[in-house]
Amino acid sequence: MILLKKITFLSTLFLSTYMLFAQGKSSHEDHKIIDSNPIYTITGNGISNSGTQEKLFFSTQNNSEIEVLDNTVKVKKDGIYRFTLSTNLNAAERKQKDISYYVSLNGKESFNKNQRNIPANGEYYFQIQLKANDLIAFNVKGNEEINNNLQNTLKIQFTDPKLIKTEDKH
Repeated sequence: MILLKKITFLSTLFLSTYMLFAQGKSSHEDHKIIDSNPIYTITGNGISNSGTQEKLFFSTQNNSEIEVLDNTVKVKKDGIYRFTLSTNLNAAERKQKDISYYVSLNGKESFNKNQRNIPANGEYYFQIQLKANDLIAFNVKGNEEINNNLQNTLKIQFTDPKLIKTEDKH
């Protein structure tokens, strides 16, 4: 019985020490900065009717990485882009109006997200690999009229795929 207790104690001590060492080691290797490019935050006010959907307006922007006009973003270089879209509609308004965000890639609707699947903070985000000159547009649709005083926010982050590294350590 005493021998079993000693083995259990030593096993627990060894495992605990190993776990602490492994956690300390992985925290230094896993948290690498893969790109230092800025996050663009573009705001806009209002929507415009475009058939069955409403175009979300954003302020015009043009720089070396992106160009924004109305509801469309043109990317200027190949890479992985993370988009985060939000409006000033609260959760109750999103639910009442059954809001859905629609995203089009190069003029074709690519995907959408209904308010039932949007987190409580109202942010819809996705990551997509794009080629230079791809166009991505943002629309919103609901079962009731949407207030034209909508405040829209779009955050864009770029990651150069050449900087992404995957390592398998077993």
